Amino acid sequence: MLNRMTAELIIDNPNDLNEVTALLIEEGFDVEFLDDWIDDKGKVIWLLADVVTELSQSEFFDWVGGIVAPFGDVVEAGLCSPEQHRTWRKKDLGR
Repeated sequence: MLNRMTAELIIDNPNDLNEVTALLIEEGFDVEFLDDWIDDKGKVIWLLADVVTELSQSEFFDWVGGIVAPFGDVVEAGLCSPEQHRTWRKKDLGR
């Protein structure tokens, strides 16, 4: 069964943003850069990456973790309801 999965990611170096985004897109992800989630005191960049997959939540976490491991880390990953996704967007928009 296909499920919509979302991963909240942190990228440690802004110079890696294009490369990690390209890798995620190659794997079928929709990637969203979160403008309001930039670490002003450091260089950390936050991303949301969505994909439709047949993987279980744990398999998905491992898969996306393997993609971003050279660049950063997975904060949270798994099934994402429309309500949860809206909550993340509201956080990004400061609402």
